[in-house]
Amino acid sequence: MRPTVLLPHGIARNRYVDELAQAWRGLGFALVQGPQALFEAQHRPALVHLQWPEELYRWHGSGPPQRRARDFIDRLDALKAGGARLAWTVHNLAPHDHPDDPVDHAAYQAVIDRADLLIHHGEPSRALLRQRHTVGEIREIVLPHGHFGGYPQGGDRAATRARLRLPADATVFLHFGLIRGYKGLDLLLDAYRAARVPRKRLVIAGTWAIAPQGQPLGERLRMAWIRRWARTIRCEFRHVADDEIRDFMAAADAVVLAHRQVLNSGVAVLGMSFGKLVVGPDTGCVGPLLAEGVNERYPAGDTAGLARAMERAADPARIAAARVNATIARGWDWERNAAAIVAALGIPAPDRQSVLVEVS
Repeated sequence: MRPTVLLPHGIARNRYVDELAQAWRGLGFALVQGPQALFEAQHRPALVHLQWPEELYRWHGSGPPQRRARDFIDRLDALKAGGARLAWTVHNLAPHDHPDDPVDHAAYQAVIDRADLLIHHGEPSRALLRQRHTVGEIREIVLPHGHFGGYPQGGDRAATRARLRLPADATVFLHFGLIRGYKGLDLLLDAYRAARVPRKRLVIAGTWAIAPQGQPLGERLRMAWIRRWARTIRCEFRHVADDEIRDFMAAADAVVLAHRQVLNSGVAVLGMSFGKLVVGPDTGCVGPLLAEGVNERYPAGDTAGLARAMERAADPARIAAARVNATIARGWDWERNAAAIVAALGIPAPDRQSVLVEVS
């Protein structure tokens, strides 16, 4: 019987979870997915691989968050009592929408206290986690954020620019992904206006993490102003399907991140996976990630610094050189990461030959 990995996270619109699931299957493990699977008593996994703990009590279940968090931790205890090992990949130091809530701080600490392995996507994550939580003698490893080269490739630059009404000879900056307050959209707009780049254009593509009507009045007015008057800014406030991502990336010259605070960024990895130059803050694990390729960094929260970084990113030679980022990103292999987790925990790997016979 194959050992089972429990990945208690949904795959809807989450490429990270999808790629990770494929990696575990590729190693020959049976895989159980989804938040509900964590609470089903029949599962006896060899490994529980947590990503975002808050998904299991903030986004799942009923009742007050305190009770749901307690149920979540109780279930982890039951699984560990049944022989499961617990690994946590540290994506964030706190939930984005509840950065200072005692419920989440306690839940994160409880996960750390029960973990057999902590996985970081960069060396800075170790120290930053210790600034907020108590980390004892727990095994820790640093693994790269897996690449997103599995998305459909070969976007049509000319057709997408024409559809978005972007001049063929413009320098196009792309702000991509969920729009959240912490991602610094206001900082980006100020820096974009200040950047001395001829024929510049900015594309903002992605859904709001909170519906626009739930945003503060000032932010709603800012967005309304952009839509009506900013002729060099194109807004696509909607979900971007997987097969459209290649077109947005093909149309862009550089991907821009404007986070004031950030630990990891899937968008930075996405941009590099498509061979794009990424402009991002030199903070958390993002700074070292960008340093591995041809990218531009700036001090987090610095409007003038971001504007200057965008000016440097507009250099055609830099844009062309950034194509190497795709090759660099391809080295961030999902299955190799999963194998490193198995080795660190000492879990016997399945016999791949017997798995192939079973499946056939």
